[in-house]
Amino acid sequence: MRFIPYIFLLGIAVSQDVRFDCHPELDATKEECERRNCIWKEDTTEGAPYCYMKPGIGYKLFNKTDDVRALTKNDGPKSPWDTDFTEIFFASKYIGKTLNVKIYRPNRYEPPLDLPLEESTSSEELEVTD
Repeated sequence: MRFIPYIFLLGIAVSQDVRFDCHPELDATKEECERRNCIWKEDTTEGAPYCYMKPGIGYKLFNKTDDVRALTKNDGPKSPWDTDFTEIFFASKYIGKTLNVKIYRPNRYEPPLDLPLEESTSSEELEVTD
């Protein structure tokens, strides 16, 4: 079973196995990493990112109803990519073995989008946890 965390990039320690890559593109450099306000540390562990996000970045749960969770911005560092929003919503639902995830802002226009709602089969099972 695999778990999909919805509290994005929340961390206290930054050991190599919990680092969130701040430069997923190829050819990361120390200069570009620091420009994104991230941490650069070269390690020998295979697969560990050299450029990773500072602890405390992301969102925390403040309200939950059935399949919708309201999240607020942590007091931690600003996102390295773009605007941080004070509040976002995370909704999830299952269609057979398919996990449908929606991340959105309150009171924001949503264009109508007709997604296929056919059940799928899979040997893998995804689960949203708190």
